Amino acid sequence: MPWFITSVLIKDKNLPHSSRVFGFYEKYIDAYEAVNTNRGSMNECLYNYLVVEYIEEGIHPHVHKEEWWNWNDTLTRWEMMSGKPYFSDGIINWALG
Repeated sequence: MPWFITSVLIKDKNLPHSSRVFGFYEKYIDAYEAVNTNRGSMNECLYNYLVVEYIEEGIHPHVHKEEWWNWNDTLTRWEMMSGKPYFSDGIINWALG
């Protein structure tokens, strides 16, 4: 099962404004390293959150695990969050919808 990496932009009223799937990796370590090194400049001076999701194959696939990261402007890097951000409650499968 692949690990999908999706960026999320929060703007007005602290609601999701837009998102973009950057890609996926078969192995967690590869997805982790891509985020940790900001491979491909995934913040694009725009996105302030990333979600990394472990999604099974199929129609209406189940998300088995998700990790959230937020962009730190001061350190210019992604930082793993300890849980889901407030705006994502009740929302799953950001990558495939």
